[in-house]
Amino acid sequence: MFAKLFKHEAREMGWQLLLYLVLGLAVVFASGLLSLTNLSFLSVTGTTLGTVVSIIIPFLVFITGSKYYYQTTYGQRGYFTNTLPVSSGIVLGTKSLWLFIAVLLSICWSCLALTWVIFTQMAGAAGAKLSFGDKFVAPWEAIGKLLQGAPVVLIVFIIVTLLLTAAQFVLWVVCFSALANRFGFAYLSTNKAVTISAILIYVVYEAVLALFTFLVPVTLHITSLAGDAKAKLLFGAILSRTNEGTGIFLPLGTLSMIPLLIIGYWFAHNSLSRHLSLR
Repeated sequence: MFAKLFKHEAREMGWQLLLYLVLGLAVVFASGLLSLTNLSFLSVTGTTLGTVVSIIIPFLVFITGSKYYYQTTYGQRGYFTNTLPVSSGIVLGTKSLWLFIAVLLSICWSCLALTWVIFTQMAGAAGAKLSFGDKFVAPWEAIGKLLQGAPVVLIVFIIVTLLLTAAQFVLWVVCFSALANRFGFAYLSTNKAVTISAILIYVVYEAVLALFTFLVPVTLHITSLAGDAKAKLLFGAILSRTNEGTGIFLPLGTLSMIPLLIIGYWFAHNSLSRHLSLR
Protein backbone atom coordinates (compact mmCIF):
# COMPACT_ATOMS: atom_id res chain seq x y z
CA MET A 1 0.00 0.00 0.00
CA PHE A 2 2.93 2.33 0.70
CA ALA A 3 4.19 1.90 -2.88
CA LYS A 4 0.71 2.40 -4.36
CA LEU A 5 0.14 5.58 -2.40
CA PHE A 6 3.60 6.86 -3.33
CA LYS A 7 2.89 6.24 -7.03
CA HIS A 8 -0.36 8.14 -6.65
CA GLU A 9 1.52 11.10 -5.12
CA ALA A 10 4.06 11.00 -7.95
CA ARG A 11 1.34 11.00 -10.61
CA GLU A 12 -0.53 13.86 -8.97
CA MET A 13 2.42 16.21 -8.50
CA GLY A 14 5.26 14.66 -10.49
CA TRP A 15 4.31 16.13 -13.87
CA GLN A 16 4.03 19.61 -12.39
CA LEU A 17 7.44 19.27 -10.75
CA LEU A 18 8.97 17.99 -13.99
CA LEU A 19 7.43 20.86 -15.94
CA TYR A 20 8.88 23.46 -13.56
CA LEU A 21 12.37 21.94 -13.67
CA VAL A 22 12.48 21.41 -17.45
CA LEU A 23 11.17 24.87 -18.34
CA GLY A 24 13.46 26.45 -15.77
CA LEU A 25 16.42 24.48 -17.13
CA ALA A 26 15.72 25.71 -20.66
CA VAL A 27 15.52 29.34 -19.53
CA VAL A 28 18.66 29.13 -17.36
CA PHE A 29 20.66 27.40 -20.10
CA ALA A 30 19.60 30.04 -22.64
CA SER A 31 20.44 32.83 -20.21
CA GLY A 32 23.92 31.36 -19.79
CA LEU A 33 24.41 31.46 -23.56
CA LEU A 34 23.42 35.13 -23.54
CA SER A 35 26.03 35.80 -20.85
CA LEU A 36 28.72 34.22 -23.03
CA THR A 37 28.17 36.80 -25.78
CA ASN A 38 29.97 39.44 -23.67
CA LEU A 39 27.62 42.08 -25.11
CA SER A 40 26.65 44.45 -22.31
CA PHE A 41 22.88 44.32 -22.74
CA LEU A 42 22.62 40.60 -23.55
CA SER A 43 25.11 39.62 -20.86
CA VAL A 44 23.34 41.57 -18.11
CA THR A 45 19.94 40.32 -19.29
CA GLY A 46 21.11 36.70 -19.34
CA THR A 47 22.73 36.86 -15.90
CA THR A 48 19.73 38.60 -14.33
CA LEU A 49 17.18 36.28 -15.94
CA GLY A 50 19.12 33.15 -15.02
CA THR A 51 19.54 34.24 -11.41
CA VAL A 52 15.87 35.14 -10.98
CA VAL A 53 14.64 31.87 -12.51
CA SER A 54 17.12 29.83 -10.43
CA ILE A 55 15.62 31.32 -7.28
CA ILE A 56 11.96 31.37 -8.33
CA ILE A 57 11.67 27.71 -9.40
CA PRO A 58 12.37 26.28 -5.90
CA PHE A 59 9.89 28.71 -4.37
CA LEU A 60 7.24 27.57 -6.86
CA VAL A 61 7.92 23.97 -5.87
CA PHE A 62 7.77 24.89 -2.17
CA ILE A 63 4.45 26.73 -2.53
CA THR A 64 2.74 24.18 -4.77
CA GLY A 65 4.05 21.28 -2.66
CA SER A 66 2.79 22.85 0.57
CA LYS A 67 -0.58 23.63 -0.96
CA TYR A 68 -0.89 20.13 -2.40
CA TYR A 69 0.01 18.49 0.92
CA TYR A 70 -2.57 20.43 2.92
CA GLN A 71 -5.37 20.07 0.37
CA THR A 72 -4.87 16.32 -0.11
CA THR A 73 -4.42 15.62 3.60
CA TYR A 74 -6.85 17.93 5.39
CA GLY A 75 -8.53 19.93 2.64
CA GLN A 76 -11.14 19.42 -0.04
CA ARG A 77 -8.92 17.14 -2.14
CA GLY A 78 -8.38 14.73 0.74
CA TYR A 79 -11.18 12.28 -0.05
CA PHE A 80 -8.82 9.70 -1.58
CA THR A 81 -6.36 9.89 1.32
CA ASN A 82 -9.01 9.97 4.03
CA THR A 83 -10.84 6.88 2.74
CA LEU A 84 -7.84 4.59 2.29
CA PRO A 85 -7.71 1.52 4.57
CA VAL A 86 -4.22 2.42 5.81
CA SER A 87 -2.76 3.85 8.98
CA SER A 88 -1.89 7.49 9.47
CA GLY A 89 1.80 6.53 9.59
CA ILE A 90 1.73 5.23 6.02
CA VAL A 91 -0.18 8.27 4.77
CA LEU A 92 2.18 10.69 6.49
CA GLY A 93 5.25 8.71 5.46
CA THR A 94 4.41 8.58 1.76
CA LYS A 95 3.38 12.22 1.55
CA SER A 96 6.43 13.36 3.53
CA LEU A 97 8.79 11.24 1.43
CA TRP A 98 7.42 12.56 -1.85
CA LEU A 99 7.52 16.16 -0.61
CA PHE A 100 11.10 15.60 0.61
CA ILE A 101 12.19 14.29 -2.81
CA ALA A 102 10.50 17.16 -4.64
CA VAL A 103 12.05 19.80 -2.37
CA LEU A 104 15.50 18.19 -2.47
CA LEU A 105 15.43 18.01 -6.27
CA SER A 106 14.40 21.66 -6.55
CA ILE A 107 17.15 22.80 -4.15
CA CYS A 108 19.83 20.79 -5.99
CA TRP A 109 18.49 22.10 -9.30
CA SER A 110 18.73 25.67 -8.01
CA CYS A 111 22.33 25.20 -6.84
CA LEU A 112 23.37 23.77 -10.21
CA ALA A 113 21.50 26.48 -12.10
CA LEU A 114 23.16 29.26 -10.08
CA THR A 115 26.55 27.62 -10.65
CA TRP A 116 25.93 27.63 -14.41
CA VAL A 117 24.86 31.28 -14.34
CA ILE A 118 27.91 32.38 -12.33
CA PHE A 119 30.48 30.51 -14.41
CA THR A 120 29.01 31.54 -17.77
CA GLN A 121 29.01 35.16 -16.64
CA MET A 122 32.67 34.84 -15.60
CA ALA A 123 33.61 33.13 -18.87
CA GLY A 124 31.83 35.77 -20.93
CA ALA A 125 33.53 38.62 -19.11
CA ALA A 126 37.03 37.10 -19.02
CA GLY A 127 37.20 35.66 -22.51
CA ALA A 128 36.71 38.70 -24.73
CA LYS A 129 39.17 37.36 -27.32
CA LEU A 130 37.94 33.78 -27.25
CA SER A 131 35.48 32.25 -29.68
CA PHE A 132 31.95 31.45 -28.58
CA GLY A 133 32.78 27.74 -28.60
CA ASP A 134 35.76 28.22 -26.30
CA LYS A 135 33.63 30.31 -23.96
CA PHE A 136 31.00 27.56 -23.91
CA VAL A 137 33.59 24.95 -22.94
CA ALA A 138 35.24 27.15 -20.29
CA PRO A 139 32.40 26.95 -17.69
CA TRP A 140 32.30 23.15 -17.88
CA GLU A 141 36.07 22.93 -17.41
CA ALA A 142 35.91 25.35 -14.47
CA ILE A 143 33.10 23.38 -12.81
CA GLY A 144 35.02 20.13 -13.32
CA LYS A 145 38.16 21.58 -11.72
CA LEU A 146 36.09 22.92 -8.84
CA LEU A 147 34.60 19.48 -8.14
CA GLN A 148 37.96 17.74 -8.44
CA GLY A 149 39.64 20.18 -6.07
CA ALA A 150 36.88 20.13 -3.45
CA PRO A 151 37.86 18.18 -0.30
CA VAL A 152 35.76 15.16 0.58
CA VAL A 153 34.75 16.65 3.93
CA LEU A 154 33.32 19.70 2.15
CA ILE A 155 31.31 17.55 -0.25
CA VAL A 156 29.93 15.50 2.65
CA PHE A 157 29.07 18.69 4.52
CA ILE A 158 27.20 20.07 1.49
CA ILE A 159 25.25 16.83 1.05
CA VAL A 160 24.26 16.73 4.73
CA THR A 161 23.27 20.41 4.60
CA LEU A 162 21.04 19.81 1.57
CA LEU A 163 19.37 16.82 3.21
CA LEU A 164 18.74 18.69 6.47
CA THR A 165 17.42 21.75 4.62
CA ALA A 166 14.88 19.64 2.73
CA ALA A 167 13.94 17.75 5.92
CA GLN A 168 13.40 20.99 7.84
CA PHE A 169 11.08 22.31 5.15
CA VAL A 170 9.06 19.08 5.01
CA LEU A 171 8.65 18.99 8.79
CA TRP A 172 7.66 22.66 8.76
CA VAL A 173 4.95 21.93 6.18
CA VAL A 174 3.51 18.88 7.94
CA CYS A 175 3.56 20.68 11.31
CA PHE A 176 1.85 23.89 10.25
CA SER A 177 -0.67 21.87 8.22
CA ALA A 178 -1.51 19.82 11.31
CA LEU A 179 -1.77 22.93 13.47
CA ALA A 180 -3.94 24.74 10.92
CA ASN A 181 -6.35 21.82 10.83
CA ARG A 182 -6.85 22.13 14.59
CA PHE A 183 -8.08 25.71 14.33
CA GLY A 184 -11.86 25.92 14.57
CA PHE A 185 -12.05 28.34 11.63
CA ALA A 186 -9.88 26.22 9.30
CA TYR A 187 -12.78 25.11 7.08
CA LEU A 188 -14.20 28.62 6.83
CA SER A 189 -10.88 30.40 6.22
CA THR A 190 -8.22 27.92 5.15
CA ASN A 191 -5.69 30.50 3.97
CA LYS A 192 -5.91 32.38 7.26
CA ALA A 193 -5.45 29.23 9.33
CA VAL A 194 -2.51 28.02 7.24
CA THR A 195 -0.78 31.43 7.28
CA ILE A 196 -1.10 31.86 11.05
CA SER A 197 0.07 28.33 11.81
CA ALA A 198 3.00 28.58 9.36
CA ILE A 199 4.24 31.78 11.03
CA LEU A 200 3.80 30.34 14.53
CA ILE A 201 5.67 27.12 13.77
CA TYR A 202 8.49 29.01 12.02
CA VAL A 203 8.94 31.52 14.86
CA VAL A 204 8.94 28.82 17.56
CA TYR A 205 11.39 26.63 15.62
CA GLU A 206 13.85 29.45 14.93
CA ALA A 207 13.60 30.77 18.50
CA VAL A 208 14.35 27.38 20.07
CA LEU A 209 17.15 26.72 17.59
CA ALA A 210 18.75 30.12 18.29
CA LEU A 211 18.39 29.60 22.05
CA PHE A 212 20.20 26.26 22.00
CA THR A 213 22.86 27.63 19.65
CA PHE A 214 23.87 30.25 22.22
CA LEU A 215 23.28 28.06 25.28
CA VAL A 216 25.80 25.55 23.92
CA PRO A 217 28.78 27.76 22.96
CA VAL A 218 30.79 24.93 21.44
CA THR A 219 31.70 24.83 17.76
CA LEU A 220 33.07 21.92 15.75
CA HIS A 221 35.82 23.21 13.45
CA ILE A 222 36.69 20.97 10.48
CA THR A 223 39.66 21.70 8.22
CA SER A 224 41.07 19.80 5.28
CA LEU A 225 44.72 20.00 4.24
CA ALA A 226 46.17 17.89 1.43
CA GLY A 227 43.17 15.58 1.59
CA ASP A 228 43.45 14.99 5.35
CA ALA A 229 40.51 16.22 7.42
CA LYS A 230 41.04 17.43 10.97
CA ALA A 231 38.38 18.33 13.53
CA LYS A 232 38.57 20.09 16.88
CA LEU A 233 36.17 21.67 19.34
CA LEU A 234 36.21 25.41 19.94
CA PHE A 235 34.91 26.49 23.34
CA GLY A 236 33.64 29.90 24.30
CA ALA A 237 31.71 32.46 22.30
CA ILE A 238 30.66 31.34 18.85
CA LEU A 239 32.08 34.48 17.25
CA SER A 240 35.57 33.51 18.41
CA ARG A 241 35.70 31.06 15.52
CA THR A 242 36.79 33.96 13.28
CA ASN A 243 40.28 33.63 14.79
CA GLU A 244 40.63 30.08 13.49
CA GLY A 245 40.91 30.91 9.79
CA THR A 246 39.09 28.94 7.11
CA GLY A 247 37.22 25.66 7.36
CA ILE A 248 33.78 24.39 8.26
CA PHE A 249 32.27 25.64 11.52
CA LEU A 250 29.35 23.73 13.01
CA PRO A 251 27.86 25.15 16.25
CA LEU A 252 26.85 22.07 18.22
CA GLY A 253 23.78 23.89 19.51
CA THR A 254 22.28 23.63 16.04
CA LEU A 255 22.07 19.86 16.54
CA SER A 256 18.98 20.62 18.60
CA MET A 257 17.17 20.67 15.26
CA ILE A 258 17.19 16.87 15.31
CA PRO A 259 14.94 16.47 18.41
CA LEU A 260 12.87 19.40 17.13
CA LEU A 261 12.28 17.56 13.86
CA ILE A 262 11.35 14.39 15.76
CA ILE A 263 8.86 16.28 17.95
CA GLY A 264 7.40 17.98 14.89
CA TYR A 265 6.92 14.66 13.09
CA TRP A 266 5.27 13.17 16.19
CA PHE A 267 2.88 16.12 16.37
CA ALA A 268 1.99 15.77 12.68
CA HIS A 269 1.44 12.02 13.07
CA ASN A 270 -0.76 12.51 16.14
CA SER A 271 -2.84 15.19 14.41
CA LEU A 272 -3.28 13.12 11.26
CA SER A 273 -4.33 10.07 13.32
CA ARG A 274 -6.93 12.21 15.07
CA HIS A 275 -8.13 13.62 11.75
CA LEU A 276 -8.48 10.19 10.10
CA SER A 277 -10.25 8.72 13.13
CA LEU A 278 -12.81 11.53 12.99
CA ARG A 279 -13.30 10.85 9.30
